[in-house]
Amino acid sequence: MLRKPVSLIEKIAKPKELLRWVKLEGVLSVLKLEGVLSVYRIFRPQPNLIAEMTWDNLIVLDACRFDAFAQVNNIPGKLTKIVSSASCTWNWLLNNFSDHDMKDVVYISANPYGSYYYLHKTLGHIPFHRIVEVWKNSWSEELKTVHPSGVNQATLESLDSHPEKRHSIHYLQPHHPFIGDVKIIDTDAVIAVRGARALKT
Repeated sequence: MLRKPVSLIEKIAKPKELLRWVKLEGVLSVLKLEGVLSVYRIFRPQPNLIAEMTWDNLIVLDACRFDAFAQVNNIPGKLTKIVSSASCTWNWLLNNFSDHDMKDVVYISANPYGSYYYLHKTLGHIPFHRIVEVWKNSWSEELKTVHPSGVNQATLESLDSHPEKRHSIHYLQPHHPFIGDVKIIDTDAVIAVRGARALKT
C-alpha cells in the first residue's frame, strides 16, 4: 500500500515522519538538542573522491572543520573546500576504500578504526599496501589520544622505507580530547555534567 506524500511542514511537525524521510532521502541531517528539533540541509558527499583525485600524500585531520583550518593554514597552494564522504571515520573508510585497491598507498593511522582487523572486518579486504597502526604503540594514557608526534615519527620512517609509495596520514587531532596549551571547552560535556548535577540536587 502506497503512503500519501507528506509535505516538509508535516515532516517537521511529526519528528518520526521526518526521520523516516531523512533515512530515505539522505538530504537532511537532524539534530535533537534539549527537545528542540533542528533541521538543516547538508551537501551530498562525493563518494570515491580520494580514489579519483591525484595526490602523493594525503593528510587527514580527524574532525577538522574547514573554516577553522582555513584560519590557521599557512601551507602554500590553493586551499579548496570539498565535502567528505562521511562524518565519522568508519563510514569514511567504507565510502572511500571499499571498492578500491590502493596497493600503492601506505595508510598511517592514529585512529584505531584504521587497523588491519577493522578494515578487513568492515571492507572484507585490505585496500592498502601496508597499514601503520600508530595507535598501538603511541597511545598516551595521560592525553587519552595519540600525540601528533607519534604520527610524525611513523610517517618519516615510512617515507624512508617506502619512498615509491603514496601515503595517507591520518591524525586524530583536532578531534576530542583536545590537547595543547590552548584548551577548548567541550560545551556538550559541560552541559551534560551540569545537567547531571542538577538532577542530583
